[in-house]
Amino acid sequence: MKLTTRAFIAIEIGEGLRSAATKLISRFELETDAIRWVDPANLHYTIKFLGEIPTVELYELLSTLGKGLESFKPFSLDAVGVGAFPTPSSPRTVWLGARNGGDQLTDLHARINETLSTIGYPVEARKFQPHLTLGRVRRQSKPGPVLANLIEEDAEKKFATVHIDEVTVFASELTRRGPKYEILGTCPLKGDSEWT
Repeated sequence: MKLTTRAFIAIEIGEGLRSAATKLISRFELETDAIRWVDPANLHYTIKFLGEIPTVELYELLSTLGKGLESFKPFSLDAVGVGAFPTPSSPRTVWLGARNGGDQLTDLHARINETLSTIGYPVEARKFQPHLTLGRVRRQSKPGPVLANLIEEDAEKKFATVHIDEVTVFASELTRRGPKYEILGTCPLKGDSEWT
């Protein structure tokens, strides 16, 4: 058994959004080769990156997280709008946004931070911005106005609605062909919550 596991917490997406995102990526690929796109099978809404954690702590992590989230109410999220960090004209990361449920996802992030802080995980200082990463600009690449124009075309488009009723903890192994994910456990959302 490995002594440490590279882990993160995320929301898995449904096949409707995965299909819509795959079509979007295919369309963008025809226009620019400056982006390294995420494998559609790996698409997810990341909530919290945990980094390398001791493997022996995984049970405590999942148990604590499960108890902290069981009273959080399930909700729906609309995947709306293509955007880029830091800006569409100077992109490093291309993403899909979140609306009509984005506030609940932000609240879920806060609940996870609060829950895991009780067992020693640091609370993230930077503001959480819900998004689904589609791809990252390749090093030394300059997409220019082509990508900015593509992003602008779909800046307000709704792609799909995702029903969120659980949170997934993943292990991430970095390989030459890209990251390989393994599900370590899931934590269901099954109650009412003062946060939502």
